[in-house]
Amino acid sequence: MFLSITGGILALNLAFVKPAYTPTTSTKSYVITKNELIHKQNQYYNNENMETKEGTWVNVRLSFYTHLDKGCNNITASGKQIQDGMCACPKNVPFGQKIYVPGLNKILTCEDRGGSITNKNGVMRIDVYVPTKEMAFSMGVKFMKAKLLK
Repeated sequence: MFLSITGGILALNLAFVKPAYTPTTSTKSYVITKNELIHKQNQYYNNENMETKEGTWVNVRLSFYTHLDKGCNNITASGKQIQDGMCACPKNVPFGQKIYVPGLNKILTCEDRGGSITNKNGVMRIDVYVPTKEMAFSMGVKFMKAKLLK
């Protein structure tokens, strides 16, 4: 947060500390600009994907969705009834692929697809199913490592 005076106009820059929508949670979260997000992503993910005997570690961008979102229903792209532990992955990830996400302490199963679910700039976008819109909003977007299990 800083103050600046330009042409006689006093401006208060709150671009980094604007409160985000958090429905019914007491946890504070903040909106950051796209450039700040890319900078944070580049700071954290400066290494290549790492293969181990259990699978391959990849950089992921997790977002969260619910069957109540516009255009969604209870059936995944693979034809299964949607349930906890399922996620939408890019087309290069086969249905049934298990993905260990230590940051969520979960093993997810790829059973769905989505229009913006892609690989971009070395980061795999994954959309994780949650049962309510409140949970989806409160979880936000997270960047972390995940392991594609063999």
